[in-house]
Amino acid sequence: MNPAMQSPDDKTYVAALRALIGPGLYAADLENSPLIDLPVVHRLAGRDSTPNAKARSFIELFEGVVTGQLVKNDRTAAEMLFALDNWAGVPARDRRVEVARLRDPNWTWESSYRKEPLERDLTMIFRALVRWGVEARPARGGTDPGQTRNAGEALPEHANFTPVSYTTKFAMPDVPRFWNDLCLTAKRRFYLVGGTNKSWFGKSSEQSHELGQAMTRILLGGGTVKIVSRRDSVVVAQTKHFFDRFVFDPARRDGQQAALQAAIDAQRLVYVTVPHSNYDAVISDDRIVLLPIPNTPSFRNEALVLEWKLDGGYHPFMNYLADIDRTISQADPVGFDAQVANR
Repeated sequence: MNPAMQSPDDKTYVAALRALIGPGLYAADLENSPLIDLPVVHRLAGRDSTPNAKARSFIELFEGVVTGQLVKNDRTAAEMLFALDNWAGVPARDRRVEVARLRDPNWTWESSYRKEPLERDLTMIFRALVRWGVEARPARGGTDPGQTRNAGEALPEHANFTPVSYTTKFAMPDVPRFWNDLCLTAKRRFYLVGGTNKSWFGKSSEQSHELGQAMTRILLGGGTVKIVSRRDSVVVAQTKHFFDRFVFDPARRDGQQAALQAAIDAQRLVYVTVPHSNYDAVISDDRIVLLPIPNTPSFRNEALVLEWKLDGGYHPFMNYLADIDRTISQADPVGFDAQVANR
């Protein structure tokens, strides 16, 4: 359908889809979006269900459309626009640049894509949502763990995603390898959220070199490294010292400073501080390790550790990823520019 032929209701929903582009699907405030009042969402989640349940149903529906209805560049464009799959966690500015280039190598977001071409893509996605929703079955009161769920069918609000649970952060087999591999094996995403991150940035020189090399490899490969720490001058100085010695100095030596500067400019390398966090976390590609913060510091070494992988803990993974991204977007950034480019 030509965008000019849309009904008033269609235009409202298409505008609501447009509003999801900045934060991405998983970080958006869907509970207050008109999209959760689409008839198909009411049918999937139940008209009287909570806004949170409707939002989750909409996410399931949207994912079903992207993977089950869109193909080739249409699917890639949707993933770029709404920060899905490999584009999860990528800043909106980068996604906008790439989706314009996808549609035409000579296009830019501002001058070419963001008006009529974007409207066409959003209308296409909206129409696919309506078509796909006709075939989606209403959510049931419960789901048999062995039952296969169709794409587009909503998960019940109480769906159970059981994590791997370790009694302490030292209880997993091969403890050093478990923690080191979170960064050393990551290819496109490494997030680190902690009060001091001392166990990461206070390692031996050899281990710090390995960690710095892994971060550099992720960034040079187009991936993302995001660090969150407590807002403390000693902690900030330690973190910046780590990056200067084990990431930026080797980059200068190897002629890679321009590439790292580009990663900083594109917000693929980010370090922010926060006054307080309710949990520590490490995200490595499609895997999250979560450490709830105990009430007393003396209990820290006895506190449990939870691990989810994307394929077995989809909503927990995406919810925590979105929470961390929201935290980072609202936090105080610590600049790296002078350290990389001007020394």
